[in-house]
Amino acid sequence: MWPGGVDAIDRFPDAAARMERVAQAALQSGFAQEERGEAGLMMAARLEWWDGDETQPPVTAAATLLVNAPDDATLQAARRRLYMAVDVPALYLSQWRGQQQAQSAQRLEEALGLTARILACDDFQQAAMTLCNELAARFDAERVALGWRDKQSMRLHAISHRDGFQPGALAVKGLERAMDEALDQSVEVRFPPVEGDDVLTHDHAEYAHAQHVAHMLTLPLGQDPAWLGAITAERAARPFDEEESRLFALLAELTTARLQELAQRELWLGERAKLALRRMLAPWLGPQRTLSKLLLLLLVALVALLALARAPYRVEADFTLRADNLRILPAPFDGYIDAAYVRLGDVVTAGQLLATLDRKGLQLEQTAALAQVAQREREMEKAKARAAMADLRIAQAQWRQAEAKLEKIRYLLDEARIVAPFDGVVVAGELHKQLGAPVREGETLLKVAALESLHAELAVNERDIHELALEQSGELAFLGRPQDPLPLRIARIDPVARVRDGANVFGARAELTGVAASGAAASWKRPGMTGAARITVGQRSLLWILTHRTVEYLRLALWW
Repeated sequence: MWPGGVDAIDRFPDAAARMERVAQAALQSGFAQEERGEAGLMMAARLEWWDGDETQPPVTAAATLLVNAPDDATLQAARRRLYMAVDVPALYLSQWRGQQQAQSAQRLEEALGLTARILACDDFQQAAMTLCNELAARFDAERVALGWRDKQSMRLHAISHRDGFQPGALAVKGLERAMDEALDQSVEVRFPPVEGDDVLTHDHAEYAHAQHVAHMLTLPLGQDPAWLGAITAERAARPFDEEESRLFALLAELTTARLQELAQRELWLGERAKLALRRMLAPWLGPQRTLSKLLLLLLVALVALLALARAPYRVEADFTLRADNLRILPAPFDGYIDAAYVRLGDVVTAGQLLATLDRKGLQLEQTAALAQVAQREREMEKAKARAAMADLRIAQAQWRQAEAKLEKIRYLLDEARIVAPFDGVVVAGELHKQLGAPVREGETLLKVAALESLHAELAVNERDIHELALEQSGELAFLGRPQDPLPLRIARIDPVARVRDGANVFGARAELTGVAASGAAASWKRPGMTGAARITVGQRSLLWILTHRTVEYLRLALWW
């Protein structure tokens, strides 16, 4: 309240409600006022400032004045002061941010300077002493001590402004226990504890009481759970506040990596390897990463199961079904195809008529041959009647010649009927498409394969041929009937490879065994059928079965 005093609101009960109305109006329009009432003139202005991120909407408030003044000059002065108050929050925040930036720049300069001095050190002890002295000077500490973990125990390495100390002294042991206390809890420890800190300070309290230390700050170095060490600061004048704790942690964190490097450099090679292994396994041996460790255990168990469990290993190869008994039916003489009674794939029986050649010419020749035989017989009768023995012998020779020619013509007439030599299936020849076409003697007309005796001709890749041996068993899975596999036995393996589809393969003969060897067992079998053969070659571990192809490829590619 200006200038009438703060008790003006108590004298005017409606003043609070008026102030709220004017403030709401100012928030909407920027400035608002009400006419002079019993309490005086009420005016308000909107205040805006950004609290942090300027991309967000600003924080808004309203400054309200209740002016109890009789003249306009006083009102104008109050209005000017209200306008000036609008800029106060923004100016204050600007100055505060400038101070914060200056402090941050100063802290950064201190951190970089300390880091540079630590990086200039050539050994761990020198770096530890430099860090302790610098931190003691920066934080006005009576003593700053650095401890480093040796295996699983904490060992004090440096104390500010002291060239040496007795490692087994009670004070040293107490300080090492205090550092272990902070590392065991994986937290920063301040003693006396700040209200709200839920940390144990038993060892810190014992050390502080024994050494008459007023205030302590202990910070773990490294990362949980592979802590490297700890650093402790002691001060009598005042406790370590939150700002000092953050700066202390920043300076220590920036120099920890260099300290670790120098400490490892002083170890012999075996200790370095052991330390690296321990640091690598630390996350897996601690309480963290439960799900990851469970998955790792399951993976190890799976690999062990695959390595120990054994299963039949089978070599795969393509096959084609072949007939043991295959008969080629050629043309018996030069002629023309007269009729075809079967097609490719038809099942035939022994003696079944398959095709005929045109016999008209042969029938005419047969008629002429019969006439010639009759003529020779009459000539023999005449020679006998005259008792001309020389003429008789000539006539008998000519008769035999005519009889032989007649027999040949009859034979060719019989051969003109192409019949099946045995029960089987037609595997080649489509004479129904060549009716009337000329054929020459010896030209293949049909091929008939017996169904009773079939074998599989395998094409084994050269990478698997060393696994194959005679008498091994397996199964044939036909491309058209994979649900009906047939048993097999390896009967022969070709010693020389041949090229097939750009790959070297070895031929092998596989005979059907058991009831599959009979034609009645699987009447659907036909020569020329294809599929995949799987030959069992022995027992192997599941891990070997799953990985041997990859291992063989790597060995060949890397000469391993």
